[in-house]
Amino acid sequence: MLTIPVVEERPAQAYTYIRFFITIAEIKKPADEGFLALFS
Repeated sequence: MLTIPVVEERPAQAYTYIRFFITIAEIKKPADEGFLALFS
């Protein structure tokens, strides 16, 4: 059975920004390195 979506008000949260300069051939670099940096 489907439910109606509910909008929740949440307080602002801190975020992490990691900058990568890549070429199209290196598109996996942010995923491979960025996620490790973010979650370690």
